[in-house]
Amino acid sequence: MTDTILYQTPRRKPRRDMLAIRAAAMTVGDMRRLICPRPLSSNVVLQPEESEAVRVANFLREVTLQGRLNAVWLHVANEAAGGSRTAKLRYAKALNMGMIPGMADYLFLPQGPAFLCELKVGKGRQNDNQIAVEKWARETGLHYHLFYSAGELEQILIDERVLTNG
Repeated sequence: MTDTILYQTPRRKPRRDMLAIRAAAMTVGDMRRLICPRPLSSNVVLQPEESEAVRVANFLREVTLQGRLNAVWLHVANEAAGGSRTAKLRYAKALNMGMIPGMADYLFLPQGPAFLCELKVGKGRQNDNQIAVEKWARETGLHYHLFYSAGELEQILIDERVLTNG
């Protein structure tokens, strides 16, 4: 690592209208807009892990809208790779912008320590990059969980004390 600053954003005073927006409470409508996607076309075919990921995301949406999940969460979209030239270019761009191959599927950001969760289905196993990310997470003190269903994730969230019973 060098001591050179590669880029520094200019410091500006926040505009008054932006301060008012930041101070406003999150509404259910805001939350729905953020986490509820448009339905997939009936022509879209999902692989088994993708189908389970949709079930997991729907579970997370449900408990978030119920106010039971006390964490910001996101799915890490590392599925950008593909066989076409365009997909390879998109993947190269994503790597250069900071995508980490093998990053866990889900990141949870509660008020306490963040944690990572990797979804596998059936007899799915972690690849070398995923194992390296798990080691990296554990070495930095983060919890890393491997799970195989939305039900298993629910128990992880309870154990991490970010999901309350409704």
